Amino acid sequence: MRLFASGYGIDDGDLAAAMALLPARCEEVSRRMQEWAAVGVRGLAPYRIGLEATAYLGSGGRTALRVDTRYELLVTNRLFLEPSLELDWHGETDPERGIGSGLSEAALGLRLRYELRREVAPYVGLVREHSFGGTADFARDAGRDPDDTRLVAGIRVWF
Repeated sequence: MRLFASGYGIDDGDLAAAMALLPARCEEVSRRMQEWAAVGVRGLAPYRIGLEATAYLGSGGRTALRVDTRYELLVTNRLFLEPSLELDWHGETDPERGIGSGLSEAALGLRLRYELRREVAPYVGLVREHSFGGTADFARDAGRDPDDTRLVAGIRVWF
């Protein structure tokens, strides 16, 4: 089991100290902070499929679940093709954050990575995201498309 802490926009020293001890996620929406306690697992499922599942419990009794899966296909000794799927569920509707209950978002991605060394690997890829149910309705009401396609590029670094 892997426990972790992350957050941004934290001004309160007490909150920062608590988050250093507990796994957490923190989001700022409309000048209102939403804190989340998090418990997650990360590992390999059968057939070497990378799996990360994180459950969140937020202030006000809000709940969420994120599942992220990845698989590395070896094209050559240094070239990898990595499909991925990320799913987000929320326990209740939050109109202020534009999130509906149930399956709220899914992202399907494909990255091509070249390992210069095992520790350094630039990549390019394509990510297709889709919002579902109430989350899609909130996006449409705000004038956004519930579907999004992005080209991504970056460098994966180990140290």
